[in-house]
Amino acid sequence: MRTLIRVGLTNLRRDRVVQAMTFALPIIFFSIFATVFGGRDNGTARVKIAVVDEDHSDFSRRLTAGLAREASLDVQSTSGDAGIATPLTREQGEAMVKGGDRPVAVVIPSGAGKSFSTSGFAGGGDPILLLADVSDPVAPQMVYGLLQKVTMTSSPDLLM
Repeated sequence: MRTLIRVGLTNLRRDRVVQAMTFALPIIFFSIFATVFGGRDNGTARVKIAVVDEDHSDFSRRLTAGLAREASLDVQSTSGDAGIATPLTREQGEAMVKGGDRPVAVVIPSGAGKSFSTSGFAGGGDPILLLADVSDPVAPQMVYGLLQKVTMTSSPDLLM
């Protein structure tokens, strides 16, 4: 065993390519992966979303408020010029996603509250839309899961 270790160390000392592959290459690979995957502020970055409420019902207000309470989301549901806040439109939400301002826009269509309170998850109305930027594959999945959670927890009386 000693002879094998001594031969291995001798070869390592003599061959500079082997030294680089043994010591420098792992450091380079770890640095590249840390740069690529480390840009999320230690995993505490909030996902910025736009919420478009076309329904203006009790259900849609509860849903919007529930999404705004989520610690991992930064929700924008209004746009304001000169200090006057107006609700976002579908076109504005879509423009935010296309422009890269927000990776996801949640659109609550007109009639969603009525169809939800009468049929729950059985359908019957237009579905809630998620407009997503394809360059961020994680954000839509996260928002989709949180949207399901908030839908169930914000309106339990409507599910009864």
